[in-house]
Parts: sequence; structure tokens; C-alpha cells
Amino acid sequence: MINANIKKVVTDAIATETKAERKWLDVGAAVRAEYASEAALNEVRAEFLDTVIYPAMGDEAVKVIKAEIPRKGTKDWNDAGATQQAAWTAMNDAKKTVRGKGSVYFGRVVKYAFPSEAESEPAAKRDLKTRLNEELSALIKACQKSEGETFDVGMVIGHLESTLKYVNK
Repeated sequence: MINANIKKVVTDAIATETKAERKWLDVGAAVRAEYASEAALNEVRAEFLDTVIYPAMGDEAVKVIKAEIPRKGTKDWNDAGATQQAAWTAMNDAKKTVRGKGSVYFGRVVKYAFPSEAESEPAAKRDLKTRLNEELSALIKACQKSEGETFDVGMVIGHLESTLKYVNK
């Protein structure tokens, strides 16, 4: 029997993920209402990161992004001691991390605001015959490449090829 605490934490995690998905869908709708296209949103990317994403990531992220760090090899860098240089290097690494996370969040905003056609409605841009041809062919290839399956791969391939034949009659 599975521990009740495990059931509770897994249930909570799944519920939280579902709520988060709903929040991202709301983000997409709000952004889509404000910006006419993905290109329009990308035009204000830097401002969006500075005024929306980084503040949403917390005060520490904003502090890291706004930190002024001299470039290596400049007079300020060379005049500083090893301890200060190490601190600046650490802050520079932290900036890279915050920028990377911010970029991921911006990408997620774009994804939910302007989903690609393949993600939003894959069947809408292809007719059923085309879709069946593509998907059956992909399944046949996957079966041909697989090894050590617990079922008769040859028989499955035969049935998939037979189905493909009927689709193309």
C-alpha cells in the first residue's frame, strides 16, 4: 500500500501543475490581446524583460540585472583586488543565469501567446489521408528501428503497412 503522504504530495504537485498551465494560457490570451503578432512582441523584447519578466522573477533577479560590472581588462577591473574581481565574476555569472531564465520565460510567453500551427492544431492543416500517411509511416520506421520488444514487431509492421495500403487505395 502506498503511503498517504506520498499520495498527497503527488496530488498537490499535479494540481499545481494544472493551475500553472491555466495561468500560462491566461498569459497568452492577455499578451495576444495587447500585441498583434509575435513580431510586435519581439520588437519590445528588451523592455518586456526589464519591466515584466525580471521583476516577476523577484528582487534578487532585478538586483543582479541592474548591477554594474566593469569589463575585464579595463582600468577599474585591473585596479580592483582579487576579492573584488571574484565578486564581479560571480555577479557576471549570476547575470548570465538570470538572463537565461528570463529568456526561457519570454519564450514561454511567446509560445502561449502565439502558438505555432503545429502545436495548436496539427490536424487542421492536413487532411486525414495525409495525416494517416505521415503517422503510419513514422510508426513503421519506429518499429523497424526498435529492438527487444515484447511483442511481434514483424506482425505489427505488417498490419501497419496493410493499413497504409488501404488508406492509399
